[in-house]
Amino acid sequence: MAAGYIITPPLPPKTPQPQPTRPRTQVFQDPMLTTPPSTRVDLDRIQATAEVWPLDVITRSAHKSLRTTDHMKNVNEKRNVAIIARINELKEAGLWSLRQPMKQKSPLRGYTHWDYMLKEMEWLSTDFYEERKFKVAGAYLLSRAVMEYFQAENKEDLRHKV
Repeated sequence: MAAGYIITPPLPPKTPQPQPTRPRTQVFQDPMLTTPPSTRVDLDRIQATAEVWPLDVITRSAHKSLRTTDHMKNVNEKRNVAIIARINELKEAGLWSLRQPMKQKSPLRGYTHWDYMLKEMEWLSTDFYEERKFKVAGAYLLSRAVMEYFQAENKEDLRHKV
């Protein structure tokens, strides 16, 4: 023992831990225990569940305070049950089609003051653009004429008589 230090034997090397067979977020290891998500909506099952154990009964007998979202779930369930009942009525009457109906074309609306103003603004924008192009072209021609005048040997021939 030197200067108050205790000499300990070296630690054995760590053995690698086996990797888990499933991710930490997965609850069930057996895929047979989980039900695959379905894209099909079973309307009869939703209606039966809402009739047997409606949220209205659960929210009325709640012994704690309810949030707005809880109340809205109750309202949405009632609305969905009414919609499903109406769909069943239409199916029994033979009026419920599985095809999507064609979207109707809306009638053309008349021009308003705002539409006329937008048309005027579009025309004015085009007019300004064209005028700028005209001015640039005129400036180019004028600058070329000035350049020719100063580069010419006989300037008297290039002068315009007024």
